[in-house]
Amino acid sequence: MLPPVFKKNKQLIITVLLMTLLVGGGHLPDTIESLIFYLVVFGIALIAYARNKFLNILLSCSTLFFLIAWYNAFRDERFNLFFSVSGLLCLIYGIHSTIHFIIKSKEVSKSEIFALINCYLIAGFFWALLYTMVESLMPGSFEIKIMQKRIMDNFIYFSFTTMTTLGYGDILPRSVLAQRLSVAQAIFGQFYFAMVVAYLLNKLFQHHGGAKE
Repeated sequence: MLPPVFKKNKQLIITVLLMTLLVGGGHLPDTIESLIFYLVVFGIALIAYARNKFLNILLSCSTLFFLIAWYNAFRDERFNLFFSVSGLLCLIYGIHSTIHFIIKSKEVSKSEIFALINCYLIAGFFWALLYTMVESLMPGSFEIKIMQKRIMDNFIYFSFTTMTTLGYGDILPRSVLAQRLSVAQAIFGQFYFAMVVAYLLNKLFQHHGGAKE
């Protein structure tokens, strides 16, 4: 059980963790960076803990996949794949719990605003791991003009620039799968904010309409 102060502010804590991961990453040795990344996404899953047996099995599997990758110190592309799967399972857990919280929320609150931000940030990391998986399974799926030490750092950058439809053009999807995933993410990014605004306005109108009645 989380202490009351953490339980009350868990969406804010998740936002801080995700933003720290986004802005502060990419400066340490690869294995340390990968360990920190996994600990953060695993921690997010624990903070967003849900009493769901299937999700808890997924979380256990994610730990197993990460340990396999860590034991082999990411020596080849196969272990990048294991690492990507471990992170994806944690993020699936986190986004399920976050959406569940938003749906159950009866009014627009500070926690709900942070939860909506978290969904967006989690989606960015989720696609980054998908791109890492694609490149691990099919090398050459992306043309990367400036290669970072850890391949996932390239895809975190590419994921968020794609989702915001910024697209600097220094990383290009070449395979059909990579192109389709990029298009799907760009569509998600464009519609997400429109859906969030519509959702919040509808919630506000319902709340104020119910108060007047």
